[in-house]
Amino acid sequence: MLSHAGPMTRTVRDSALLFDILSGPDARDHQALPDKGESYLARCNQPLKPLRVHFSPTLFDTPVSPAIASRVKQAVNLLAHALPVEIRTETLTWQSPFETFNTLWTGGRGIAYGAALANQLDQLDPGFADLITRSANISLADYLAAQKQRAAFANQVHALFDDVDLLITPTLPILPFAADRHTPVDQPEGESGVEWARWTPFTWPFNLSGNPAATLPCGFTPEGLPVGLQVVGRRYAEGDVLQFCAALEALMPWDQHLPPVIT
Repeated sequence: MLSHAGPMTRTVRDSALLFDILSGPDARDHQALPDKGESYLARCNQPLKPLRVHFSPTLFDTPVSPAIASRVKQAVNLLAHALPVEIRTETLTWQSPFETFNTLWTGGRGIAYGAALANQLDQLDPGFADLITRSANISLADYLAAQKQRAAFANQVHALFDDVDLLITPTLPILPFAADRHTPVDQPEGESGVEWARWTPFTWPFNLSGNPAATLPCGFTPEGLPVGLQVVGRRYAEGDVLQFCAALEALMPWDQHLPPVIT
């Protein structure tokens, strides 16, 4: 309902190839969509048609790291001059649907797995165990209200694509933090709700709305870590997203970069 299986690859064309393999109906998945009869990999080799692109430097009034904002802005300026696009820069005024997502994610996973794992909480990842525990406090009325709120938010997102072809944003507002932490240093661990959703506020909203989205590097931090640019398309327009990302990757190649080896 909220999470979707999809590829993580080093190049856009590798993702497109895997979409070609994975897409289409399957009798074991009642939510699988019909085959569109197009090759996503072939779309990546086609020249871009003129596109209307909305650039939102942030979402939900979230502060964005200056290092990330600078590199994303540089990438937007580059694509504005190098690709057949009309860029509209305007911060969207949507309200964060965090509580909606928190209710649906916690309730859905807690109920689905809680009965089978309730007696094994001490053996689970602490965050997952906490999710199962908190799901007991979500009523059917809460869950149905969240579904209604989800539809209202999705309608806002879909309305944007009446006027534009693609939306681009930073992928994350924060720089990488230590791998042994669950949250950034300025976000207390154990905070009520889905912790990771608090520091990834630009990505999961499009799981709620059902829009295809991709992220690809658009620059690097001083430490050599990639900064992500998120590309969002209208519903069912995966081909548009992948084709645009392939054009961006040609402008800003990155897969030849290798992280330093620590010995």
